[in-house]
Amino acid sequence: VGGDGRTLMLACVSPSLHMLEETANTLLFASRAKNIQNRPTVQVDAQGLQLQQLQASMRALQEENADLGRRLAAASAAPRGFSSEHAARPSEPSPESVAPASDEAPGAVVAVESA
Repeated sequence: VGGDGRTLMLACVSPSLHMLEETANTLLFASRAKNIQNRPTVQVDAQGLQLQQLQASMRALQEENADLGRRLAAASAAPRGFSSEHAARPSEPSPESVAPASDEAPGAVVAVESA
């Protein structure tokens, strides 16, 4: 009686005085049935709704996990202690190759080349 469907009611009446009471009851019932109005509602399954929410959460976490995996792979592919910042600079002596000079004034340092 609801939704997109149509309902048809067929009321059979008789002109006979013998069926007068039955005919009156049939017409009264048909009149009441004609005035019925319903408001269809969507029945939401609470368990199904929770399942959809959990699946959406799982997809989001999987995407985040994949993104973090890509970042980790990119970070581990670069050599340790090397960054793009060092690649752009001209050659500078590293702290290991700088040694204090014995002939120089105290606190002076001299660059030592290593092969």
